[in-house]
Amino acid sequence: VYKRQPMYLEQLKEEIQLHIKTEQEITSESLQKLKLLEACFQESIRLMSPAPILVPRVASQDQQLGNIIMKKGSIVNVNIISLLCGKGLLNEKQFRPERFLNGELDKLDPMLKIPFSAGPRNCIGQHLSLLEAKICLLYTSPSPRDRQKSRMPSSA
Repeated sequence: VYKRQPMYLEQLKEEIQLHIKTEQEITSESLQKLKLLEACFQESIRLMSPAPILVPRVASQDQQLGNIIMKKGSIVNVNIISLLCGKGLLNEKQFRPERFLNGELDKLDPMLKIPFSAGPRNCIGQHLSLLEAKICLLYTSPSPRDRQKSRMPSSA
């Protein structure tokens, strides 16, 4: 998703050039400094969740949510895309990674931002997944690195 946003590609180039010049400089610490890269990833998975519907749950008791009544024993599905882009919450499908940088999402219930689920049954591999995603994005993001000194591939 972020590659369709030329405005952010230039900013990503600058951020990567500032913090990572060669492949040897790719460390956990240097990856943590790539705030815009992480924000672009978070915004991408907000718009296109890797798991748009959570594992169904069984209601343990009768519950009413707005006009919806769920009886005990009912199967309940959560549509993550509706939570992250639906009416009344973020209510937009516009790509704006700065929402992850400026604290705009801090006002929302943290259970609304759940691309890896949340609570006691959340994804145990989410931190590894985020680290891998940053590395993949780093390798595929356009960057003015010295390709002679690094084995990192050029981006088209």
